[in-house]
Amino acid sequence: MTDIENYHNWLRDAHAMEKQAESLLVATIRRLDNEPQLRTRLEQHLYETRRQLSALQDIIARNHIFPLCAEGCDEPGGGVRTDHWHHAAR
Repeated sequence: MTDIENYHNWLRDAHAMEKQAESLLVATIRRLDNEPQLRTRLEQHLYETRRQLSALQDIIARNHIFPLCAEGCDEPGGGVRTDHWHHAAR
């Protein structure tokens, strides 16, 4: 595997981890009505996670890395898979 392939794999993995963290944080925050301090801290963490996702998505776009899954490929719960990316031919 080349250095660039390793880099693209790292970006793909980092994106998947941040998306998973975002989902878990949203679900946890919804259940924390009786814990305002914890809820506030997790909301801050969610904000930071979304900033990281945005930065990763910018890097992914600049490197022309696209989902491996064909457009319209549905995952359970709907949506296009974004956890697997490949480098588009230039």
